[in-house]
Amino acid sequence: MISIYMNGENKTKQISDWSLYYNNEDQELKLTCHFPSGKKYTLPLSQCKVTPVEQIKENLLIIKSKPKIVLIEKAERYGRKYTVVYYPNNSKPYVMLSDNIQIASETDLKNEKIFDYFTQVAQARIEHADECNKGIAENVLRQLDKITPHSDTVLHAYCSVTNQKRQPPQHFIYPFGINESQLIAVKQAFASQISIIEGPPGTGKTQTILNIVANILVNNHTVAILSNNNSAVENVYEKLAKYQLDYLVAKLGSSDKRRNFFEDELEVSAQKQEHTISLQRISDLTNTLIEHLQAQNQIAFLQAQIDELAIEKSYFQKWHEDAYLKDKNNQVLEPHGSFKNVNLALSSDIKIFSKKQYIAFKKNEKIIFFNTFIK
Repeated sequence: MISIYMNGENKTKQISDWSLYYNNEDQELKLTCHFPSGKKYTLPLSQCKVTPVEQIKENLLIIKSKPKIVLIEKAERYGRKYTVVYYPNNSKPYVMLSDNIQIASETDLKNEKIFDYFTQVAQARIEHADECNKGIAENVLRQLDKITPHSDTVLHAYCSVTNQKRQPPQHFIYPFGINESQLIAVKQAFASQISIIEGPPGTGKTQTILNIVANILVNNHTVAILSNNNSAVENVYEKLAKYQLDYLVAKLGSSDKRRNFFEDELEVSAQKQEHTISLQRISDLTNTLIEHLQAQNQIAFLQAQIDELAIEKSYFQKWHEDAYLKDKNNQVLEPHGSFKNVNLALSSDIKIFSKKQYIAFKKNEKIIFFNTFIK
């Protein structure tokens, strides 16, 4: 139950709504009551009372529309509707809708042994760096110090050896083509905090990245593509440019690239505005695609089995020809030499299923079928 008091008088049943904001001119928080008649009445919050008021102990602010996590000094939640946030070394309060933010606790990331190792390496690089590279090494240490210790970051997951599960989106799209292994990789990338996709050159890793990017964008999120070398990032950019989607990309990294991106006017050709279909229709088509991919893989698996059986059959037929002697009328005689003992040893593993069609030969705990040569 939320209650609103102004100058000690309970206004809860008289008002249709209420709002809280910071008045820059008066430099104080104010509360406004909105009445059904359309009138409103405003007083400083110091002359009002809102219940319940919750003092929030956590100190990491996450604004849901932004990926950044910010350290805060304290926060108070009023009537479960508004949260008043105070930042370190700043006395000004910031009023935010509680539904638009999340406040979490710091983790022990900076006390983890792996993070401590990274810090020691950064310090050692400063000690051994020459004058040209010392600034870069010092910047790495500064950035490590600025890292926000939050459980949702990849660095925290790496240092604490954890991998949080994620709720994947309801629908997936694959505008850059797909095979079954790539499809699985895309889905698993959205189901886990960290994913590693491996494959030799030419197996479609860049294509998989493009499909992951497409699904991130279609769900109204942003994505950063990073690499320890420029060529890998440039490869993704060139593939997007091939499909006239390079306008979606901001090439950052150097100050020149950032300046060029924001100085250049964004132009989207009308030709890029193509007819769109619903995500549900795409999902239905994707399910059909999956069925075809599974059938295609099953065909390949069965063909591999057939090829393996054909090889086994050829070796078995050669063995049989060498194991038996034939007379001048091509009639099979008794086995000769060491093959006689081999035949006796194998006889317990040979079973005739049909004199006209098949025999089964048991070898290495696998039953393999051959066309019979028994007449």
